[in-house]
Amino acid sequence: MDEFFRSVAEAFGRNRAEWPGAVATVAALLLLGLLAALAGALRRRRTRAGRLARLAVRHGLDAADLDLARVLAAGEGVAPDELLVRLDAFERATARALSGRSPPARGEDDAADRVRRLRQRLGFDRLPAHAPLLSSRELAPGTAVAAAGSPGQVARVDELAFAVEHTSAPPVTTGATLTLDLVHAREARYRLRCSVLAVRASPGGTTLVLGHDEAPERVQLRAFARVQLPGELTYRPLEPWPTHPPVQLGTAGLVDLSAGGALVSTGAPLPVGGLLAASFTVGDERFEAVRAVVLASAREGGAYRGHLEFGPMPEAERGRLAAAVERAETRQGSPLAGTAFDSDQRPR
Repeated sequence: MDEFFRSVAEAFGRNRAEWPGAVATVAALLLLGLLAALAGALRRRRTRAGRLARLAVRHGLDAADLDLARVLAAGEGVAPDELLVRLDAFERATARALSGRSPPARGEDDAADRVRRLRQRLGFDRLPAHAPLLSSRELAPGTAVAAAGSPGQVARVDELAFAVEHTSAPPVTTGATLTLDLVHAREARYRLRCSVLAVRASPGGTTLVLGHDEAPERVQLRAFARVQLPGELTYRPLEPWPTHPPVQLGTAGLVDLSAGGALVSTGAPLPVGGLLAASFTVGDERFEAVRAVVLASAREGGAYRGHLEFGPMPEAERGRLAAAVERAETRQGSPLAGTAFDSDQRPR
């Protein structure tokens, strides 16, 4: 036993002389790793700064616009260049920043005016017809609406309120909640619930000043069963998006699917409002270039969940897709309940 302890002591004695070199090697490796991480962070920062500068030039943004974008982005927890190209992030951040403010805006330096100016410069005030309605702040003057069966028309919109002109307005009082129905993009119906801020007489009848609805309800006119369908969905852009970087041909993981749309998983967010051509297989049926609008794309775990709504298609093709889903459902058992495509709620 004494001999064993002596051998251990001698080994430690021999290696002790080599420890400084080993420690120095480990320290050097750690330093190199740290430098590599810092270099990577610097490259990413320069890339984002360059992208932000290019976006500023493209949209004519000045220093005040960029300062506002940085403040809004910090509140939303995203980078400024990401905020400027993602409509969903822009709407969430601006809704949070303007929450609790009372109309009307009180001057050019008012936060609401600055947000409106930034919206206009980004093109988020003139969205493509197929884009989903994420906020009533996206409404355009001239949009036809109905309240309690009374037709009206959006007269003006700012970031804090919008005005609707009625020839025969429903009987409402300030402080009440009014439900508005409208057809958006010629095919999607929405229901808005807005607080009545003011009721004013106008030459053509009555003007209602309404607070914004930051989560319009997308009303589905048809219900479709959906089914879990692991697989792949490939997509390509059909139309350019106003501010998003060009969407390239990509592949998403299918989570579930119906004749009305699909839930997919992607590594990066899909452009909300983007119009895509989607291709996928259901059983032994192949569907190519199905028109799909991105309604939502949100982080869930380590990936993004994207809600796609299929657009108009020939009834025969819709029937073929519904039949393929039904056959897949029969093979798997009962259909899923509570889907983004067979309920009245827009995906959030």
